[in-house]
Amino acid sequence: MESNTLRIGISADWHIEPGMRQQRIRALNRLVAGVGERKPDLFLLPGDLFDHESTPEDRWALAGILENLAEHCPVYGCEGNHEQHDDLAVFNYVTNRERSHHVRIWTQPAGILPGTAHIERLPGGQRVGILACPWFDKANVGAHLPAEEARPEAVRLETINAAETMLRCFYAEAQRVKQMKATPIFIGHLMVAGSDTSTGQRLIGQTVELAPAAVAGVGAAFHGLGHIHLRQGWLDNRVLYPGSPDRITAGETDEKSWTLIEIETTEPFAIRSVEHIPLPSPAIHKVEIDMAAGEDLQGRLRELASTVLRGDHIRVRILRRPDQADSVNTGEIEADLRRIFLPTSLKVATEVQRAERAVRSDRIVGARGLEEKLEALWETEGGIASHLSRETVLTNAAELQRG
Repeated sequence: MESNTLRIGISADWHIEPGMRQQRIRALNRLVAGVGERKPDLFLLPGDLFDHESTPEDRWALAGILENLAEHCPVYGCEGNHEQHDDLAVFNYVTNRERSHHVRIWTQPAGILPGTAHIERLPGGQRVGILACPWFDKANVGAHLPAEEARPEAVRLETINAAETMLRCFYAEAQRVKQMKATPIFIGHLMVAGSDTSTGQRLIGQTVELAPAAVAGVGAAFHGLGHIHLRQGWLDNRVLYPGSPDRITAGETDEKSWTLIEIETTEPFAIRSVEHIPLPSPAIHKVEIDMAAGEDLQGRLRELASTVLRGDHIRVRILRRPDQADSVNTGEIEADLRRIFLPTSLKVATEVQRAERAVRSDRIVGARGLEEKLEALWETEGGIASHLSRETVLTNAAELQRG
């Protein structure tokens, strides 16, 4: 008997890349295990599965995760703004060997033209119609304008017009899906106006920002989105960013998870429950050591042992005076930290703190004429440029004044 509810799993913004591939795969394997325990009816992946153009190793890794995910339920996704165009198309051939579940990822819109929504009966008996909106940006829209019309304001207005037209088309197709006794589900890689972003998230590409109500205006039972790494939802979570399953940048301190939504499949559509399933992600430790103020470099580094676990992210910023250069060897510090903590990512940076210049600047301000100011600057700074003699600078300054 067909159920009047639908359990939807969703995750986005995996950002698989060579430097962080193993860390991402560890998080995604936990996600797959959780899906096996909770058994959703389908799983949504709205974009940015890769961080940029993928390598063969990236593709093998993603294929394995998708195949394992398809062991539990059908998987539907779309292209994001980080993937190379059509880089995800090959994964439409991934099918779990043991069951009939499959993977379907759109690199072009599905449901923008009449009759193009993907209608399917799920293993539980429910019929769904998938509407998919991969990333689109202003550059693509502006490329279709004549050169003399492709001014910034014209491109902005044309992009807004294209987005509004696109949403109207999706709405019309969602109505057709409902007439076919199926539940419309929308996935898209979009920018929602007013979204909160994780600190440090890189936003690549420009597009029009859509209000949550405009996205919900598509009329689907659920609108699952990718692009923003911080988990958040609107309109009783009918419009939702599930967030990323792992820390993509060191600035992301929010909890990482995947989301399970249970929805009513009869109108008026309603969200019955929302569960965010946490995924362990290495902690991020930011340490500032002010040697210029007298802090002990080695002592502060030893203190990390009380808080840092193996595999965590470590960021060290060292402030020093010019005369302390010989006391800081970033290469040795990085080697020691890697040996002790095996961090997922590590960065050690130094910053030179100059002495206060209040007294010196008063002398320069009080000097009269360019030559006198240069003399004062020379004495307070200890020189203007190592490759110029004092006489050369003063002679050039005099010529500038005469000229």
